[in-house]
Amino acid sequence: MNPGYRLITTPDALATCLDVWRQRPWLALDTEFLREDTYHPILCLVQVGDGDTDTCIDTLAFAPDALAPLWALFANPAIIKVFHAPSQDLEIFVRLGDTTATPFFDTQIAAAMLGMGDQLGYAALVEKMTGVKLDKSLTRTNWSRRPLTGPELAYAAADVRHLSDIHPTLRDALAAKGW
Repeated sequence: MNPGYRLITTPDALATCLDVWRQRPWLALDTEFLREDTYHPILCLVQVGDGDTDTCIDTLAFAPDALAPLWALFANPAIIKVFHAPSQDLEIFVRLGDTTATPFFDTQIAAAMLGMGDQLGYAALVEKMTGVKLDKSLTRTNWSRRPLTGPELAYAAADVRHLSDIHPTLRDALAAKGW
């Protein structure tokens, strides 16, 4: 049975995904990390949605230098990176990849510009735009514990799936207003 997401744990599998993602006009991105009891956040998972497939990259399965092609993709100016309130995600990318994800589209800012409310949370935005009520019961998961369960990975992948769903609507609504 297809779980609705792909899990990447090897450089070869990542390289295959990168070849596809380099051809996309935009990518939905999210991260799962540990921040408690650490000076710097520990990146545990990067989720990438391309509108067709939702992918979870187990960053703990990689040597740090093996993720360099991923950081390079995130810095590619030809691809828009779609986030919701990305300050912590961008901080991690700068610290680990010595780069940031640019250009990017922030769905929280887009929603505010469209009069949906300031500082609208991700779950509230998804529910408002799609009618889907997100299960946030796994928010406090220990993302560094391995193996991650199927429900944990499905939860993580859902974040980029919904970003992929709402991004075109927000983008088009902003464009209609001349923004």
